[in-house]
Amino acid sequence: MPSLKSNIGDSRNISLDDVCELLEIISVKDDLNQSIPVEEIPRQIFCSELSINRAEFLAAGQLSFKPQLMLVVDSDEFDEETSLIFNSKKYFIYRSYPRKDGFTELYCELVVSINQLNNEIMRQLNIYTNDVQEKIKDSQEELGKEAVKELKSNSPKDTAIIVRVGG
Repeated sequence: MPSLKSNIGDSRNISLDDVCELLEIISVKDDLNQSIPVEEIPRQIFCSELSINRAEFLAAGQLSFKPQLMLVVDSDEFDEETSLIFNSKKYFIYRSYPRKDGFTELYCELVVSINQLNNEIMRQLNIYTNDVQEKIKDSQEELGKEAVKELKSNSPKDTAIIVRVGG
């Protein structure tokens, strides 16, 4: 039976089968006339996830980006937003490329919050601590066995002197 989604992943025949939320950022100006983001308004649109090619990895890496996602969206739906949510993860759109076929490619990098970073660091530290404690326990047991073995081998054996008193 032929697949109903035979065009998924094909960059020439786009099938917008996924959903993402483009985030419109509302900002206000402070006393120094700097924009301060105050709210993110999500707008749901259809998209298609495609693979990132080697040239994009190289070009993005030279600009200190780590490409993790490439989505294709309808060009009429994209209004130069700078971030989106896809599969419950927030991404920064570091580059957009309008194609001639009416679609726009969005190249994205995962956004990691301070709390997520803190949680991951703590998780890794706990794993490391448990590993170290296990190694210490194993070393203690091994050293204890070696010490007992050495004591047994170096201890005097059957060298008791019997002294008879009185006769």
